[in-house]
Amino acid sequence: MTEPDHPASEPEPVGAPPPAASEPSVPPAEDDTAPSPAVAREPVRAPTPTPAPDPGTTSIQVEAGEDLSIGGDVAGRDIINTSTTGVGTQNIGTVRVGWSEQAVVRLALVVGTLVFVTAACFFSGGLAVGGLVFNAFRDRPLSPMPEQAETFQQRLDALEGTQSGQGFTLTLNEEELNAFVHYRLGEQIGFVSETGEARLVDDGGRNLIAVRGDYAPLGGMPVIVTFALTDAPGAPLQLTGASARIFGGRDGGLGWVLVPVDALRAVEVQVNALLGDVQLDQAVIAPDAPDGAPWEVTGEVR
Repeated sequence: MTEPDHPASEPEPVGAPPPAASEPSVPPAEDDTAPSPAVAREPVRAPTPTPAPDPGTTSIQVEAGEDLSIGGDVAGRDIINTSTTGVGTQNIGTVRVGWSEQAVVRLALVVGTLVFVTAACFFSGGLAVGGLVFNAFRDRPLSPMPEQAETFQQRLDALEGTQSGQGFTLTLNEEELNAFVHYRLGEQIGFVSETGEARLVDDGGRNLIAVRGDYAPLGGMPVIVTFALTDAPGAPLQLTGASARIFGGRDGGLGWVLVPVDALRAVEVQVNALLGDVQLDQAVIAPDAPDGAPWEVTGEVR
C-alpha cells in the first residue's frame, strides 16, 4: 500500500546551542558639537590685595608655630622681617616700632630751627634785646643789699614830693637800682620774690635800663626786658625789647628767644606808674664813664 506523500520532517538537531541572548542596546555617542545644558558655576573671585603698610608702622609676618624675632634699625626706616615657606606666610598684625623717616626729618627741622634761633639770640642779643644787655648781666655781677634798695626808694620819694611844673634831677645808680628791683620792685611787676636785677646800658648813645627776673605769669621763666628813656609825658620809660630763656642757666648765652613785647606790656605800665606823671628831659653820663656809671636824669613834674 502506498503511503501518502508527506514531506519528510527534518530531524531536530540534537545538542544544538541555545539562541544567543540579545546584547543591550548602546545609545549613540553624543555629538560634541551639540549644546550642553547650562550648569551654575561659582564666580571666580580676584584675590584681595594686601594693604600697603603705613609709613609709620611695620608689618610683621611669621609662620604659625615659628618664633617671632625683630631686628634692624628703628630710626629712619621700618623693620620688615618676613618668614616665607612653601606653605605661605601669615600676617598677624602691625606693630609700631621707632620713628618713621618723616618723623626723623621733622625732628631734625625743629632742632635746626631751635639751634638757629638760639644762636641768633646769642650773637644778636635775642633779636630784640641787644648783646650788650646780656654782657652787662654776665660781666657785672652785683650783690644787692637792703640798704641800697632803701636809698633808691628815698630818691623816688623826693621825686614824688616835687610840685607840678617844677624840674627835678634823679640820680640812677646801678647798684641802688639793682637792689631796689631785687627787694621791692620785682614782685610788683610779676617777678618771683628776690629774683629781679637791673643794669644801666649805654648802647651806642642809646640809654637803656635792662631788668631781669623770673617772671611768674610765664611759669617762673627767666626774662629780660629793656626800657628806653623817652620824653613822652607820663610815660618816661618805653619797653623796647623782651627775651625769655627756654633752657639753660640764667647767665649763659644760649637758650634765649624773642618774646613779643606785648606779653610783658604790664611791666612797662607798672614801672611808669611808679615814677608818676613826669616828663624826662635828658640823661647825662660823664664822658668816658665806665659801664654802669651813674646817670643824672633831668625832667619836669607835670
